Amino acid sequence: MTPFPVGFIHNPIIALDSPPDLNHAKRIKLRYPSRLEAMCLDPSKILYNRALNYPAGQINVCVDLCKVVTIEKRTDQNIIIDSSSGRFSLIRHAALLMKSALNIVDGWSIKVSNEHEMRHVGLGSSSSLIASVMAAINALYHHPIAPLTLVRYAAQNHGEEIDNDDEHLYPVQCIGGSAICGHFKGGLQVVAGAATPIFLMHLPDDLSVIIALPPHHSSADAAELMMAEEAMFESFDQAGIQYSQEIAYRMIHEVLPGLVKYDLEPCKQLVYDYRWKMGSIRNCAFSHPQLMHFASLIEPLVNDDEVHLLSLSSVGPVFFALTTAPDRIMTYLNTLGFSTMRTEVYNETYSIIESE
Repeated sequence: MTPFPVGFIHNPIIALDSPPDLNHAKRIKLRYPSRLEAMCLDPSKILYNRALNYPAGQINVCVDLCKVVTIEKRTDQNIIIDSSSGRFSLIRHAALLMKSALNIVDGWSIKVSNEHEMRHVGLGSSSSLIASVMAAINALYHHPIAPLTLVRYAAQNHGEEIDNDDEHLYPVQCIGGSAICGHFKGGLQVVAGAATPIFLMHLPDDLSVIIALPPHHSSADAAELMMAEEAMFESFDQAGIQYSQEIAYRMIHEVLPGLVKYDLEPCKQLVYDYRWKMGSIRNCAFSHPQLMHFASLIEPLVNDDEVHLLSLSSVGPVFFALTTAPDRIMTYLNTLGFSTMRTEVYNETYSIIESE
């Protein structure tokens, strides 16, 4: 895997869905949610490929961990990122992708506020940041790029920052969940190949999400994490070969019929089997030196009637529980040594706070 320059386009948009509005807003401010990835539908499809196209599918939960993005048109052609925003290479990458897609020379002042920033723990923070900036610029010009087109453009040109190098990004797999979470309604989202949402479910408001981070976690940069993950690619491939047909069958005949009736139990069971019995957590153990140990500690919660979904998020090391008993579950996880945070499900798309 070779780093690529910030703004480099691997997969361009062939045509816009409509031309950019020349009478566009001068300033826009929006609020953009985050996703938790409960499982991948075919882990053999997340192996690195030069096309940056990962048709692996996902089951995601959208949560109210939101970043606020402000974009203001400038009188020059520069991209100026507010010093408080951080992660400058990702923001600049998103802006350059949009400049190319819209075929414009406009400059922007960009500010991103994110009080819940946790880098490389499984919250999709990198992909969410890129998607949110792209969404804000698209909204500034009155949405010339349709949601699904923008989702795929973001996912298939994804990269993540390299420590001490603001000019390059490292190619990292992106299935599309963070972008879908902001553009499509539904607190629970089933994503199939080509970053296509095939089922969107409104989760009840009485469900909360407890996010649990194991102790002794250190945030490595994207290149270091990808080298560790690359060593596990053969195991991911074997898991896909062994289990993808079973996963697909259970999705069609158990999980989706259950979700139609607002019954999360078949989904909860499939996610549990995938993570704990089909080797997913073992394959993701590179994300934390004691991931298997903490997975065994949290595992009994799958039998709790007030826990409606339990999983590692993405490759971890964050775990999460969807529950109607947030205080009790948070207390229990704290006694096991986890650092915990409570948030709520997010059933809407991103929201525009200001436009002028």
